[in-house]
Amino acid sequence: MRPQTMYYFLSAVMAVGMGTTCVAYGPFMSSLGLSYAEFSLINFVFWTVVICSELPTGALADGRSRSWSIAMAGVFFGLGAAVYFCASGLWTAMLAEVLVGVGGAFMSGAKQSWMVDSLKKQGLADEALKRATKKTFGMDKIVHGSILLVFGVFGNWLAHHVGFNFIWLPLILSGVFTWWFATYRMNGHGEPDEKISEWEALKRSFALLKCSRSLIWVAGTLIVFGLVVSFNHFWSVYFNELFGPASSSWVWLIMYPSVPIAGFLVRSRHILDGREEPGILAALLASGFGLALIPMMSDGLAFALPAVVIHEIGRGMFEPLTDSFIHHRVDSSFRATFSSLQSLVGRLGFAISPLVVWFCLRGEPSNSASVAIVWMISGGFMVVGALVLYLLRPRESLSSTSE
Repeated sequence: MRPQTMYYFLSAVMAVGMGTTCVAYGPFMSSLGLSYAEFSLINFVFWTVVICSELPTGALADGRSRSWSIAMAGVFFGLGAAVYFCASGLWTAMLAEVLVGVGGAFMSGAKQSWMVDSLKKQGLADEALKRATKKTFGMDKIVHGSILLVFGVFGNWLAHHVGFNFIWLPLILSGVFTWWFATYRMNGHGEPDEKISEWEALKRSFALLKCSRSLIWVAGTLIVFGLVVSFNHFWSVYFNELFGPASSSWVWLIMYPSVPIAGFLVRSRHILDGREEPGILAALLASGFGLALIPMMSDGLAFALPAVVIHEIGRGMFEPLTDSFIHHRVDSSFRATFSSLQSLVGRLGFAISPLVVWFCLRGEPSNSASVAIVWMISGGFMVVGALVLYLLRPRESLSSTSE
């Protein structure tokens, strides 16, 4: 099996498990008796765990093995889903998020680094490697998004016809299969050209981030992008309240095809080829504009959906473009460690945003009006952040580790 095929297959397996939770996550949390403020508190805990776990897990991926790191991600995803299956309130939900957060940290950087170094071992020249990396990440978004689309609807059906806890069963199975696949099929591929110690990988990562204006700039875009997190856990309960319990499935079916479309745009070699910066800024701007626009257009579902689609196209383009931007600027020997360092810095926005939302929503009613205010403020800050980052964008077009 070609490394690209293995990469897409791993994404598909994880998308099955994650997809069944996407649509029903908010209603599931409500079924545990949690308020919207507690949604945000749990999300803050999740992202804090991811941030704190990023560097040690990234260093282990470079120092020990990337396939081992991916396998450990599967173990923790499965454990977190099992705890969620048995969850009964705030504290068990928080424990589940801690386990899933550790799994996310193990996966972060290791999966993409495995793919880039697998491509590099095919003997591609620098420019060909850049194009192949962007196309692979774009295709991954298409595969991942298409499967999430199908299993999101299945998860919503499972929640309302079998039971909310049952949305976590596929993720348990996905976690187990990820461990097996990474251990027995991915092992031996995608390892760094030069094996160095975890400590050396950390030192090289900090040195590179310190001297690269481009990588500091893209870390800023990641921090601003963290404001989208309020959409993740509120969208289904928001639309269910306004338009009825069945509306979330229809919204999902219409909004999520935007993600594979975004992946296709990134994958096209004629669009943003070798110049990710304009695409990253456009994606950030679209995400923020769409998020702020959704509450203003919520007089009817048909009016709100175009804003949702704009938001999702921006989100779908942002991740593969930033991944491509980062990975062809980093040496193979510490690629996973640097990705984790970049995520640590970039995901500060993902942790700070839900903490602020939790603080502001304490004592406020858990309804669509509260969500609308959060989305308009978050989207507005994203638009402003994108404009500021446009002014601060790196002028040079360097793309090597000597940057």
